[in-house]
Amino acid sequence: MSSIFAHGERGRVVGTVGAIKIEPGIINAIPGKAELSVDIRSITAEAKRRVVRLVKARIREIAQRRKIQVKILPLREEDPVPLDKGLIHLLKECCEVRHIAYEIMRFGSGT
Repeated sequence: MSSIFAHGERGRVVGTVGAIKIEPGIINAIPGKAELSVDIRSITAEAKRRVVRLVKARIREIAQRRKIQVKILPLREEDPVPLDKGLIHLLKECCEVRHIAYEIMRFGSGT
């Protein structure tokens, strides 16, 4: 499940909830614990950090209002790394010569 958090002149910021773990994980019990992983990506480190701060603030706000405990554990904090422009151009040319439809992705998994 992916959603766009923000869009501006510096590019999009996308977040994906990749895994959800609920305990005890049975249909007729109210969960006592929930874990989820959120991957936030952007083409700029500044935009990514801004959205991470907003998401963390919102999580804490909801937890305080509902009187629940929350732990936020960052797994990785990496700055985006752009793909080489020459490689992008080469791949684009290969697709065009072979009449293969393509889309230039501004960011992807792990960025």
